[in-house]
Amino acid sequence: MLDAAPHRGGAQQVREHGAVALGVSQEDDVADGSISSGNGLVAAFSGRLDNAADLRQQLAAHGRAAAGETPADIVEEAFRVWGEGAPARLRGQFAAAVTDGERIWSFRDQVGFRAVYYCEDGRAVHLASEAKQVLAGAGIPREPDLDAVERIFYGQGGATDADCAVKGVKRMAAATVLSHDRGGRRRADRYWEPEQLVETGRFTVAETEERFTELFDQAVGRCLSGNDGVSLSGGIDSPAVAAFAAPGHEQRFGRPVAALSAVFPDLPSVDESGWISLVAEHLGMPLHTYRPQAKGLDDVQRWGDLLDSPTPIVSVPELDENYALARRLGHRSLLTGELAEYVIDSRGDLAGHLLMHGRLSAVASLVRTQRRRGARWPFIARQFLPSLVPGRMANSFLNWRGVKRAVPPPDWITNREVTTIPRPDLLTPARQRWVNLQTASFGGSSETLAADEVVAAIHGVDVRRPFVDVDLWEFFLSLRAEVKYPDTRRKTLVKRCLRGRVPDAILDRRDKTVFGEHLLTHADYDVMRRYTADPPHRLPGVDYRRLAERLDQGNFTLWEYCWARDLTSAHAFLANW
Repeated sequence: MLDAAPHRGGAQQVREHGAVALGVSQEDDVADGSISSGNGLVAAFSGRLDNAADLRQQLAAHGRAAAGETPADIVEEAFRVWGEGAPARLRGQFAAAVTDGERIWSFRDQVGFRAVYYCEDGRAVHLASEAKQVLAGAGIPREPDLDAVERIFYGQGGATDADCAVKGVKRMAAATVLSHDRGGRRRADRYWEPEQLVETGRFTVAETEERFTELFDQAVGRCLSGNDGVSLSGGIDSPAVAAFAAPGHEQRFGRPVAALSAVFPDLPSVDESGWISLVAEHLGMPLHTYRPQAKGLDDVQRWGDLLDSPTPIVSVPELDENYALARRLGHRSLLTGELAEYVIDSRGDLAGHLLMHGRLSAVASLVRTQRRRGARWPFIARQFLPSLVPGRMANSFLNWRGVKRAVPPPDWITNREVTTIPRPDLLTPARQRWVNLQTASFGGSSETLAADEVVAAIHGVDVRRPFVDVDLWEFFLSLRAEVKYPDTRRKTLVKRCLRGRVPDAILDRRDKTVFGEHLLTHADYDVMRRYTADPPHRLPGVDYRRLAERLDQGNFTLWEYCWARDLTSAHAFLANW
């Protein structure tokens, strides 16, 4: 199984304990895998354990100490003390397994940065970091799962374990402990329930700003290794990361934290060079810029084969280009501002939530703020209507009026679920919508995150996203809506917290860069045509004849290109058979 993924490194460690064999592999100079040295219980760990020191202190308070120095040793002892409650105490990005020789417990981090794939049959259970490793251990022939490929294309994942694009393999949901014993019994339990945290805090504005500074400083600090780079853009999120990473880095590690940025001097609407330079100069960061050359569909069939799946949303070749460059520049940790919007900017349905829960003073304050900023009464009234009308009725009315989704699919997508429901979010009962929105990204089994982790592993780079540090995220979940979003503008609270750390010009920007022009200049119509013109397997809900006409016209809009790119990725994956 370890040999099936040579890109994860040739330094292997294997240990058998009763009916269980555990193994890890890594590069010689990257210590991200370990097996514990204990008896009775044995643990295997892959990834980064960010709060190892805190866990040692907690264990010491129980009169216990890990037998060794590795993360696996800490996890082993934590499991002895807290049992299946131990994973909830871990922070970082990790996958792990613990066994007593008769049973095995496997789990992954709360957000799902490290994947766990598995296969169960009457003889054994096989678990691994990649689907190809599971196939190798279980002796399963490699075949595509057409239903799973369709699900991936339409983004129909869920919070439960998902069938993978290769038949016979599942991917464990995040924040889950999966247990198996020799008798064939299995159990899956979520160990983290973010829904229970929503709006449980009672922080003043001053307390909120102080606590954010404390937790974000901790989150960034957890990600630093000494050989660090920040993937810097001209928005707010990555400059925020840089503002907490750069000060004191040279004193702590003997070198400044550097910035790595993609620039587009030939595409003025996309290029953020001026903003990036402003931040780098303000923080005294060495800056390396490059013009991305990779295209979204470069080697698309090979990537599908290597990743055991089509990959929606992201451009894998551009990730590969970026991480390869980061490694050449000496970075082992690459910090980004990615996924911040899920933590600090999920403000949809704010007005309806406040109204439905009787927070009338907060409603009045919101309306006054909007009026001061020039909002008209019809606009203000419309934001409350979705909470007052049943969701199915609202969608039927909108569909009858010809209203499409905010980003409608192209006309060659005929899937009724996609084309006839303008507002899927309204199908949730009004009083539950806020909780669902705040926790929508939890618990899934994302192909995108799994692909990103494999590409990073190929280059020996840890990609870290401080905004989704669990302690920080739990804090933001706990904030009352009116504190978290004092108005309907983007990231108002966080901008206040960053004032004085990030240049005012960045915080006061009113425009947002959209990289559509860059994506469209790299739209490879020939590649899309090659894989979708006459595929042996056709996904339901796609009008291939109409798609062929649009490809011949060669004038895709941004979102039409994104749909076509993801469809091409699906068919290129299937072309491996």
